[in-house]
Amino acid sequence: MEAYDLSQYYFMSCHRAHEVIDELYELIHDEDGNPKIKSEDVIGILHEARKVLAEELDMIKSSCIEYNEE
Repeated sequence: MEAYDLSQYYFMSCHRAHEVIDELYELIHDEDGNPKIKSEDVIGILHEARKVLAEELDMIKSSCIEYNEE
């Protein structure tokens, strides 16, 4: 893996994480733009966002480790 490839992995993971955060903002609001207030709804949304963000962060870590092992 070249440094350029590593940078591409970083970019893809950061881009996806950014999309997840944007989507999170939309999901914690209703169609009228009002914030959702039911705790269980918001917690469920946060749980899903956290899961995807953790996957993207793991991808960055794994890519860096792989780059350094080569």
